[in-house]
Amino acid sequence: MTSLGQSRSHEYGYLTVLEHAPYGLLGGYLIIDDRGRPLEFHCTAPVQPSRAEEILYGATLGPCLVGEQIGGGLIAAARLKPQVVLIDQLDLSFLGPQHAVETVLLVASTDRGSAGDGAEPGLGGMGDLSCLPPTAGNTPRDSFQVDQYRFELPPNGVGDQNVLSRMLESLSQRVDLAEPFERIHLAIREAGAMGGRDDQKSVDAA
Repeated sequence: MTSLGQSRSHEYGYLTVLEHAPYGLLGGYLIIDDRGRPLEFHCTAPVQPSRAEEILYGATLGPCLVGEQIGGGLIAAARLKPQVVLIDQLDLSFLGPQHAVETVLLVASTDRGSAGDGAEPGLGGMGDLSCLPPTAGNTPRDSFQVDQYRFELPPNGVGDQNVLSRMLESLSQRVDLAEPFERIHLAIREAGAMGGRDDQKSVDAA
């Protein structure tokens, strides 16, 4: 396991799920320090819901499969418990009440765009929050901006927006806040998770 001694800095988690035909859904979870260095990484074997499951679960399939089964499993497998976990899909905020994840942030969009183009381009490989369902009663989610990125607290989030904003501002001094998601995508492919049905894989960084 990784040990950084008494000088350990804040830890930040990045959690995502990739869909790749014909293998199904693959989850990846990367934990970094405030310098952007990897501390711990886990990824899952492919998960493919059956047609019967899709019918029986209906609209609850995403929170159950993506959130509790894949996301919750990755959180449970990790030794480190970061102060904040960044996600790129709303379903990943439903990790299950048994997990002691204090805060989950939802990465929304970026302001990077050409002049005169009012549309916000989506982040590479990440979810587009404009396509997500509204919260109950159409209550707007709490949102805030850090650098070129916009973040939102999911409906079931319990974190303090001001605290989270300061933490991400600190991280953004050294790390592009969306870049670790790209590392997860590449690491999953490198681990061979897309080509096999092995058990969950994990890596501890030295």
